[in-house]
Amino acid sequence: GKDIVTFKEMDLKSSVLAKILQDKYKVNLETAVGVYMDRSVNSAVALLAVLKAGGVYVPIERHSPDEMIAEMLTEVCPAVVISTEQEKMISKNQLRLSLSDLGEDATYKKRNTIENTSIIMYTSGSTGKPKGVKHKQLQVINRLNYMWEVYPFNKSDVVSQRTMVNYMPSMWEFLGGLLRGRKTVIISDEIVKDPYKLAQVVQECKVTYLTIV
Repeated sequence: GKDIVTFKEMDLKSSVLAKILQDKYKVNLETAVGVYMDRSVNSAVALLAVLKAGGVYVPIERHSPDEMIAEMLTEVCPAVVISTEQEKMISKNQLRLSLSDLGEDATYKKRNTIENTSIIMYTSGSTGKPKGVKHKQLQVINRLNYMWEVYPFNKSDVVSQRTMVNYMPSMWEFLGGLLRGRKTVIISDEIVKDPYKLAQVVQECKVTYLTIV
């Protein structure tokens, strides 16, 4: 099935979640917040909410080994981990995200600056122990501005989000189109792994931006 949300709904839901993060979990500048869920509308809302709350977005790839996840959580000590299901391997605070049950109080406080850390993204660990890499908000903005300048959008462009969350191109895919008012299609791992299904979705959704890693 397809979950379809408008820009207005996305903005409202992420603002409400940002308010919850600030009030209930005391998320402030440089506060790490883990996001552990399949790529979906939920994960896009969670990403925006963490950034709005002034926290540090820590994406946790669902298919990572339990040992790697445990090491990440030990290192970054997130104030909360946002998920869509109760996860046994996560002993820290968990916030189960249900977009229909969020409420409507969207009065979060804007606290972050471009010099604050906005993301901690872990390497795959293919050459040894996974390492957490900090990215300031300024670095993310620079990347987006570069892509917008080099690959400008047309009015009819449709962006796809297909890259795993622990790879930096996923940030461009999540934010590049949304922040420029372009439709973004989040393609599930199941479809991404099947070339025929992927080609079908790209054709049906009239995708014009596809990142290949």
